Amino acid sequence: MLKPMPESASSPQKVAPKLFKDETFALKVRRLADEMFTEDQWEDLYSDVGRPARDPKVMTIALILQQHRNLSDRLMSEAMRYDLDVKAGLGLAWDDAGIPKTCFSEFRTRLLEYGRECEAFNLLSKRLVEKKVIRKKEVLYVDASHLEANASTPNPPTLIRKATQQILRQLKKERPELYRKLSEKVPTNEAVPSNRDYYILPEAEKVERFDEAAEMARTVIEELERKKLSPALKAKLELLDVILEERVTDDDEPIDPDDAPPGRTANHRDTDARWGAKGKDKFFFGYKRTIVTNKDGFVVTFGVDPGNTPDGAVLDVLVDDAQELFDVQPEKVVGDAAYGSVDNHRKMKEKGVQLATSLKPAPNPRRMYSRDRFSFDAETQTLTCPSGQTTQESFVSQDGEGQVFRFQAHQCGSCKLRFECTNGDFRSVKVRETIPDLGEALTYGKTEDYRQDMKDRQVMEGKHSEIVRYHGGRRTRYRCLW
Repeated sequence: MLKPMPESASSPQKVAPKLFKDETFALKVRRLADEMFTEDQWEDLYSDVGRPARDPKVMTIALILQQHRNLSDRLMSEAMRYDLDVKAGLGLAWDDAGIPKTCFSEFRTRLLEYGRECEAFNLLSKRLVEKKVIRKKEVLYVDASHLEANASTPNPPTLIRKATQQILRQLKKERPELYRKLSEKVPTNEAVPSNRDYYILPEAEKVERFDEAAEMARTVIEELERKKLSPALKAKLELLDVILEERVTDDDEPIDPDDAPPGRTANHRDTDARWGAKGKDKFFFGYKRTIVTNKDGFVVTFGVDPGNTPDGAVLDVLVDDAQELFDVQPEKVVGDAAYGSVDNHRKMKEKGVQLATSLKPAPNPRRMYSRDRFSFDAETQTLTCPSGQTTQESFVSQDGEGQVFRFQAHQCGSCKLRFECTNGDFRSVKVRETIPDLGEALTYGKTEDYRQDMKDRQVMEGKHSEIVRYHGGRRTRYRCLW
């Protein structure tokens, strides 16, 4: 049941024109919300019986203002009590005490349960399309940036212990008799050792800590796996089992990090966050935020994924969202080299979209002659080196994104340029022009239009900076992807 908003002749929103010289952001959001949201917009989220709920439109505006001002739930609740701008934007009466801080998390949870968390953004984007601020046929730009998780990354024994203890705390609330029985077998009140000194301990003590944590976790799993538990407890128990599988062998020996599965769970509370990398030397724990904008900087669509997700892996989904949700059919999508895989070029070609990406150079760790110094003849399918030697011997590269041409040892052995070209007995060069789907992209990469696309792509840097500087986009406020 939805709670009606009381009207007042002297409410803040009615006297706002006298209070504020210009229309504030809160009042603009309120005006747009009145135009976009209908009375029955969220009717299916609530029951017809029970205590009246807060108006979902007011809650949605509150969440937008909270994000815009980068406030916590508690601070936003306080702002509703004394901030006239917020009161006017939400349509609250002068004496309204505001919305309790717990209502924010409850409303977010309700939106997530019904899959409506992006509804306000989608309605706004559709409105921008209708107003032709976002055109149905135009060039779009895509880029990703990292988003740090609001969680730590404990060492292996600490992580196992914390995952175990959160089960015990939940068990104590729900099944006290089972908790007391289990406390006879495992140390339920033992404090978790400090996370900071683990890596400077002697190896023997590290192993001892790890063994104790693994044994405690195994005992808890064995005692509870056949019990009738609540969904919340079952989820925590499954998480502990996953953490053990990723870090412990069947003999309770720690798994070597080099042999561990990629993308392991690193935190018992934020189970979706993963370690990712920006370049060769910068690492982060959290998520990747990918945004798609037009040339004017308006965000068309976006996505958030675990930090170890490759940038280019989400391009197809984002273009589909733009087409299906907003009827935006991009003429061209411009991105960096991370989006220029053969698979992405093929998918975009099937959708009738041109993909313009900066071309990733072939690896050249030894600083020898680069691919650009070799000439490829498409008609004869031959490759010629800087000294004039030619080869036809080739095979498909492991990544499937080109043909690897190999010069024989007798060709390289007597070459005057040998030591500038290779340290071995022969030289191999990957040629991407042999892939039909990349031919057009490689040709386009040499044109003036391509260079202009790369210049225009700078709009993405400003958008990422705006999100980080003004909207708290460097670190997540909440945990998990929900």
